[in-house]
Amino acid sequence: MGQTYSPGRFSVLPVITKNLLIINILCFFAMVVVKNAFGVDLNDIFGLHYVKSSHFYPFQFITYMFMHGNFQHLFFNMFALWMFGSVVENYWGSRRFLVYYLLTGIGAALTHYFVVSLQLHPDVLLIQSCIDNTDMSHLNDLFQNHRFYLNERSGDIWGSFLIFQQNVSALSLHPNNVDAIENIRQFLTDYQDYYVSLPNIVGASGSIYGLLLAFGVLFPNDLIYLYFFIPMKAKWFVIVFGVIELFSGIMGTSDGVAHFAHLGGMLFGLLLIWYWRRRGDGYGYDSYSYDDHNGGYWGGGDSGHDGWGGRYSFKERVRDKYYGFRQKESGGFRGAGQSRFRQEERSGAHFSLREEWQRLFRRKPRKAAGSATPRTDEEYNRERAENRARIDAILDKISRSGYSQLTKEEKEFLFKSSNKETNW
Repeated sequence: MGQTYSPGRFSVLPVITKNLLIINILCFFAMVVVKNAFGVDLNDIFGLHYVKSSHFYPFQFITYMFMHGNFQHLFFNMFALWMFGSVVENYWGSRRFLVYYLLTGIGAALTHYFVVSLQLHPDVLLIQSCIDNTDMSHLNDLFQNHRFYLNERSGDIWGSFLIFQQNVSALSLHPNNVDAIENIRQFLTDYQDYYVSLPNIVGASGSIYGLLLAFGVLFPNDLIYLYFFIPMKAKWFVIVFGVIELFSGIMGTSDGVAHFAHLGGMLFGLLLIWYWRRRGDGYGYDSYSYDDHNGGYWGGGDSGHDGWGGRYSFKERVRDKYYGFRQKESGGFRGAGQSRFRQEERSGAHFSLREEWQRLFRRKPRKAAGSATPRTDEEYNRERAENRARIDAILDKISRSGYSQLTKEEKEFLFKSSNKETNW
C-alpha cells in the first residue's frame, strides 16, 4: 500500500524566510517609487550611517538590512536567503532563525563601522584641528594629507567648497582676516559632518553571510554548486568566501562593497553558534555526525522539543512522524532527541573548539566489508548506524531540493525504512 511522504512541520519556504523575502522586495520597490515620485532617497533615511553623522539614528541598525542599492543587489541577496535560509530555518525553527538573522546583521554593521572608524579617525582629527586652529599652517597640513570627496554632483556643499577655496586664498594674503576665518570654520564644520555621513551601508549581505556560515557549520559536507556548475563542500565554500572577503577588505578595493560587514556577519554567526553550543541549547551542529567513541551517529540541531526541555531538529521530527524513531529513556529521549552535547553537559564533559574543528574536517570511517557469517551485535549496530546515515542524507536532500528530486531508489529506501517494525 502506497504512502505519501509528509515531513512534519517542514516547509519549502518557511514563514520567516518567506516574510523576509516579502519585506525586502517591498522595501526595494518603495525606494524606487518614492525616489522617482518625490525625489526622496529612502536609502539615505533607512540605510545605516556612521554613528557620528547627523543622519544616524539607532533604528538604522535594523532597517538597513531591508534596503538595497539596485535590483542586482536585491536579487542575489534574496536568492541566497531563499537557498540557505530555508534550510537553516527548517533546521533551527523560526524563532531561533530570526534571532540569528537579526543579530548577525547587527554584528555585520558593528564590524563594518569599527573598521570605518579606524579609517576616518585620522582625517576627522585633521579637520577638527583646522576648526580649532584656523591658520595657514593647519590648512596646508589638511590639504596635504586629506582628499576632499567633493565634485559637481555633491549638492550644495560643492558651492560652499568653491567659496571655501576663495576664503583660504584671502587668509593666505591676510592672516588676520576675521571674516575668512569664520567662513572657513563654518565650511569645515559642515564638511566634517558631510564626510562622516558618506559611509552608508544597505543590504542584507551581512545576515546572508551569517546564514552561509551557519549552513557550512550545520551541513559541512553538503555540496554547493559554485556558479551552478562547480561542486564544492559547504565547509570549503565558506572558507573560500571568507578568505576572499578578508583579502578584498584588507586590499581596500573600491568596488562599493562592505567586505568587513560580510566578515562581521560570519564572525558573529560563528560566535552565536559557539555560544548556543556552549550553553547546551542544541542549535549548533548537524543532527547526526559520526562518533568514533560510541561507534555510531549522534544528534545535534533542534526545531521541536526533546525530553530535556530543549528542541530537536527537522530530521528528528520527520523520524517521529514517519517511522517512529524516538525511544524514551529515563530522564529524557535518546536517539533523535538527545544530542551528544546534552550528554556531555550532564556528565560535565568539557567543550573543545579543537575537537569540533576535527569533527568538521575529518573523514568519516569507511563501511566495513560484508561477511557471509552470521552478524554479531557489533555488526548489527553498525548496519543500523549506516542506515541512519543514509536516511539522514536523503532527508538533507529533501530539505535542500525537495522530495521530487529524490531518485527512485532513494524513495523506495525511505518507504521501506518507514514500514519496518524495527526502529532504525
